[in-house]
Amino acid sequence: MIRFRESIGIEWRPNGIRAVKLERRLGATRWIRAVDLPRDGEPSLGERVRQALGPAQGPVVLGLPGHQGFLRQLAIPAEDPSLLRRLIEFDLERHLPLPAEKLYFDFALLGRRRGTMWSLLLAASPKQTVEAAVEQLLGGGIRPTAATLAPVAVASLAAMAGAPPGPGLTVEKAEGVLRGEVLEVGRSLWQHERPVSGEGEREWTEALRALGEEARRASPLAWVLWLGEGAREPVEAWTRQAGLTFLNPFAPLRGASAQADFSYAAAAALALQGLGLGAWRLNLLSPTVLPSRRTVQMRIAAGAALLLVIFGTAGWLNAYRLERRALAKNLAKIQRLAPEVQAVEADARRIAEIRRLIEGLDGTRREPSKLVLLRELTLLVPRHTWLTRITYKRGEVEIAGYSSSPQEMIPRLEASPLFQQAGFSGSIEREGGQERFTIRARTK
Repeated sequence: MIRFRESIGIEWRPNGIRAVKLERRLGATRWIRAVDLPRDGEPSLGERVRQALGPAQGPVVLGLPGHQGFLRQLAIPAEDPSLLRRLIEFDLERHLPLPAEKLYFDFALLGRRRGTMWSLLLAASPKQTVEAAVEQLLGGGIRPTAATLAPVAVASLAAMAGAPPGPGLTVEKAEGVLRGEVLEVGRSLWQHERPVSGEGEREWTEALRALGEEARRASPLAWVLWLGEGAREPVEAWTRQAGLTFLNPFAPLRGASAQADFSYAAAAALALQGLGLGAWRLNLLSPTVLPSRRTVQMRIAAGAALLLVIFGTAGWLNAYRLERRALAKNLAKIQRLAPEVQAVEADARRIAEIRRLIEGLDGTRREPSKLVLLRELTLLVPRHTWLTRITYKRGEVEIAGYSSSPQEMIPRLEASPLFQQAGFSGSIEREGGQERFTIRARTK
């Protein structure tokens, strides 16, 4: 009997999700169905996903938006690539603004630069953010097996669709706004949005041309990927005019051209990762997040391994006798190297003393730098909002300014990986057609 393998990809969006179910059969990937759902409502989100797509009979991959995590391209020296994860974890706080114990992370090898230097793509997201999303899906029986950042999956899909080497532009139109983001190996090099004044083809084409030119000034481009919503013809026409490659995200799928909507491209990319396809398959999800059957399987495997150790001990004792001569020679070498080892141990003790001194100076609580907070606030401020004052002291940020809709700032701050407990301080006063506000929030 032929067995089919299925996978579900779930793109986590500001107010809802987009989910796609794919099927892998006889070496071909096929589109089954897709759904767009709000996150709030009854029954639970996981139950609504299960009702729309059917039970999950394979991997479920959750994709968080790029602003809810961090992406870095690093170069790390290592003689043995199997030690890279330990090296990254040891040095994680130097590359990211949050402590290592508050983050889930994973990495992908991009290649070997020279000698023992490895090029890596590092992805991380706050544990609180990942676990909150997983919890909403678990309520309906949808058990995510992996979590990643959606831009990484989209860049992987672009590579599968035949993207030439180099950065590319993803374009999305939603709610009267045209959004563009330049990606290179999943990293966001530039992002911007432009309002579309009308629904006519002329207004849409002018906004697209202006957005594309801004992206080309920010970074050289090699390809363009349209993520919907709406007709793709203007995007394809501008891409050809600009001399770039227009990608069909569903080229790797059979039967998708007649059923799929380009706006589901990110969810389809996540489902492909669940099927083991794509260049960069990162998984941020820690095994301790979910009550998983994997724990039982690991215990069974550990018991079997113990039995193998017991039965193998007799053979090992015989081999031990043969190794004694070699061990004696190695012991002589160790004795000759003892002075060098003692010097290294002394250096390690001095390094440990210096680290304790630095930790004492930094204090027990590590907070994000002011430059990182200022950059995050710059990305979070919506259109028609001006800040007149920013104060940061002892983990508390206070911002004041004018806006036509200051209420938009609260959910943006809450969704950020750097802020929490956001709320207005005092009343909102209207001045000259704008509303004057003061908001306080704490850093995570």
